[in-house]
Amino acid sequence: MQQCRINLAKESPSETWVLKNQGEGGGHCLFGADILTKLTELTPQQYQSWSLMRRLHPQPRAMPTLIVRKGELHKVNDLISELGMFSVQTDNNPSSAEHSFAGYLIRSKSAESTEGGVHSGQGVLDSLVYSD
Repeated sequence: MQQCRINLAKESPSETWVLKNQGEGGGHCLFGADILTKLTELTPQQYQSWSLMRRLHPQPRAMPTLIVRKGELHKVNDLISELGMFSVQTDNNPSSAEHSFAGYLIRSKSAESTEGGVHSGQGVLDSLVYSD
């Protein structure tokens, strides 16, 4: 992890990376100088709970989109979507890493949001639509 901190600090602009805690519901992403700060605070036992990922900068939809949140329509001018995979725990042991694929989820959010969690209120469930 020490070598990772050194390389990250010396070789990459801070907007290139995101450090994400694997907690549910969003609110766990760190950017910029906060990444190095957090990496210096982690113990080796905590490493597996975090992922250092290259940050994506997706292009938002070209047209405004309506979303439903709390039963009300809201217009979003810069909606982006992501496809995720669900897994389920197969052995009823919360500390186990045994998971099995269960399906897909599409969630969308404003491009201004750095968190994507539907649980955190930043994203909404979405569906695939093909258009020309």
